[in-house]
Amino acid sequence: MVAILLAVAAVAISIILGVLANWFEKPAWAKDKPGRVTLALIAFGAVGVIVVQAQKMFDSDRNSGLYSRSLGSSATASPPVTASGAASPPIGSASTRMKSDYIKEADAVCLRWYEENAKETQSDDSPSVKLRNINGIFHNLVGDWSRVERPHDDVGKIDSILSLYREANEIGDKLALAYDSHDKARYDQLGNESDQAMHDADMAARAYGHKVCGNY
Repeated sequence: MVAILLAVAAVAISIILGVLANWFEKPAWAKDKPGRVTLALIAFGAVGVIVVQAQKMFDSDRNSGLYSRSLGSSATASPPVTASGAASPPIGSASTRMKSDYIKEADAVCLRWYEENAKETQSDDSPSVKLRNINGIFHNLVGDWSRVERPHDDVGKIDSILSLYREANEIGDKLALAYDSHDKARYDQLGNESDQAMHDADMAARAYGHKVCGNY
């Protein structure tokens, strides 16, 4: 639009110059005709208006561009996807989440499932059923934990902690299969791996600051 206004201004200036050139070539009696003087004044006024409007539009476009750049790409970017496969909360909300609030909510999730685990451990279910139920409890724990809104700056750390628990759960599933197949050597091996994997996950959770998660 600015370019169009400037082009119109250029045409108007050309017309003015033509009028003036023609006017100066006229005899003295023709120069005094008010019509030609009025035409020249109108043309000058039109050019002035066009130049002022062009400057305003240029300033507006420049300010708009600066505002857009100040927003950055976060204004339209899609929420990032974490290693767990779930979309992280939008930066606008996640970045304001306090770490202490996250820990409190996640610890409440862990407490609920730790209580379920305690009930199952004391149940009269057969060892095979009990083992599978406990594995299911820890799968559910990690699933609920992964849905707790995270502080944006700690998304990577939390993903690493949850990944350790998922690895421990996968070993627990294999452990249950080894028990059902009466493969004692395999069961003992996986039992040691499961204990180590759970220990590593619990240590990571406590190192992050959890008071319940990693302390059952």
